[in-house]
Amino acid sequence: MTGRLPFKATNDNSASDVIVVSFSAHWHATLLNGSIRRVFRKRVPKSFEPKLMYIYVGSPHSEIIGRAEIKSIQLLDYDHAVALSESAHLTKEELIAYFGSYRMIGCYTIGNIELAKLPLSLAKLHEQSGFHPPQSFVRASLGASRWLETKNWKKR
Repeated sequence: MTGRLPFKATNDNSASDVIVVSFSAHWHATLLNGSIRRVFRKRVPKSFEPKLMYIYVGSPHSEIIGRAEIKSIQLLDYDHAVALSESAHLTKEELIAYFGSYRMIGCYTIGNIELAKLPLSLAKLHEQSGFHPPQSFVRASLGASRWLETKNWKKR
C-alpha cells in the first residue's frame, strides 16, 4: 500500500469482506500447524459476513502469520460450544474460563488455511497502513485487503 492508506475500513464504501483476528502468543504453534477448525470469540461481526480471516498473533511475535477462509459464523450457547471445543483446540475448562458470564459466544468455522511465506510484522503493517492490532477483530479496508492479497501465501 502506498501513501499509507488506512488499514481499518471507515465506512461501507471502503470496506472489504476481510477481517484480521488477534490471537495471544500461546496459540502461535497451534495456528502454524493448521489443525484449528473453529475459533471462539466473545465478539464477531454482525453487520457483514467476512469471507477471509487474517491471523494476527500478538507479542512477542506481533505478526500476521496466515489466513483462512471463513466458512460460517454462528452464535452458540455454552453446551453447543463445549460440543465443538475440540475442533478449536480448547479444553472444557479453557472454554468455561473464556466464556465467563457470556450467554452466547461467537464461533468462526474456518478452512483452507494458508501460511505467510514471510510473516507480516507489526512494524511493516504499521508502516504500510497505520495498522494497530485489534482486541478482537478489525474489518480491513479495500486497499488493505488488496495489499494483503499480494503477499505470498502457501497452503497447509
